[in-house]
Amino acid sequence: VLAVITPPCDQSDSFLNWARGSGHLCIAPPVFRSGPVDWARLEASTSDKIVIVPQLEQWFLRSAEGLDRIRKLMAVLGSARHAMVGCNSFAWAYLAKAIRIDLIAPGPFTFKPMDGERLATWLTQVSQSDPVTETTFRLIGSETALLRDRTNPGVHKFFATLAGRSLGIPSVAWHMWRE
Repeated sequence: VLAVITPPCDQSDSFLNWARGSGHLCIAPPVFRSGPVDWARLEASTSDKIVIVPQLEQWFLRSAEGLDRIRKLMAVLGSARHAMVGCNSFAWAYLAKAIRIDLIAPGPFTFKPMDGERLATWLTQVSQSDPVTETTFRLIGSETALLRDRTNPGVHKFFATLAGRSLGIPSVAWHMWRE
């Protein structure tokens, strides 16, 4: 079982999008917080595909039997196949203390921090999905459009600085951008 630590504010669920795009078998969390889990179906799955659990925190948060559910899920995943679990950093830290999940899925990794160019591309995509249309972000005291004129040295410096200050974490950069 391999763990992938996802950013806590990743609303686009990058890990799930990657898993689906790669054709892996994705296991969704239970529909209801205290709803039953079809363990027999999961155990009986004979697919050769890697099993992906994209939001591990959804399996235990706000549920009385949540930690037992995580223990059972880890036992099922670790028994007969390759699996990857995605979990946000806060939930992973809790599970490492509460049930020592770090012994079951040691050495979790995370996505590479975004540099200025990747951050600019990501913010451009996010702004295009915003319901407000025809919004232009400009450098202060300039007519340079931040998300359109990416060849400008001032724009390059702006995004490099934003990436440095946010440590390359998209959700942190997003909040800094909005402020």
